[in-house]
Amino acid sequence: FILQSYVPSTFIVMCSWVAFWINRDGIPGRACLSITTVLSLITLIGSTNAKLPNVSTVKALDVYFGICFVYVFGGLLEFATVIHLSHIEKATAAKLKARKEKAEAYLKMVAPQREMAVLSELETSFRTEMTHRKISSATRTVSEHALAIFDEYKLMQSQRSLVQAAEPENKKRSLRQLLTASVIEQYSRVLFPSSFVVLQFVYWIYYGLKSYGPE
Repeated sequence: FILQSYVPSTFIVMCSWVAFWINRDGIPGRACLSITTVLSLITLIGSTNAKLPNVSTVKALDVYFGICFVYVFGGLLEFATVIHLSHIEKATAAKLKARKEKAEAYLKMVAPQREMAVLSELETSFRTEMTHRKISSATRTVSEHALAIFDEYKLMQSQRSLVQAAEPENKKRSLRQLLTASVIEQYSRVLFPSSFVVLQFVYWIYYGLKSYGPE
């Protein structure tokens, strides 16, 4: 059973890990590989159990097949999760980009009009003030300069707030969504093989000691 069951099932599991290094945009290739490994392992389990006698207890081979099936099916679930998160990230990025472009276009359109409106308002106010009050030219110059700086500051603040309005949602999402598609891919490339190797040692040590231990 080593060559006919254990070795093929181990290679099937290792083949399923290849999907972790395939680009997420290559959906057909990853889907074909993941589904093929699952079906191959199911076929191997069925053909092997057909050769063994029916017993009521759980055999060591059944445990090993169960471990392999968990890893192969886990790779398929990982693929589905990564593809789903990738679509969500692309839609979110496109939405944020559209909002930012819309805000920048609005600022480019509104800024000249706002400047003209401020200048017109200043001109009207100073004409009215010069008509009803007698103030020196030096005082008038200082007042005009101070008001112009104040209005320009308010305009800059409004522009900054509009530009930043398209980004807080992205910042909040980056803090909330720690498990992105790329992060899951990187962890899967390490956790799946390393945990499988650990289970291999545990499995063979346990059943090796059990076979040579007292009955």
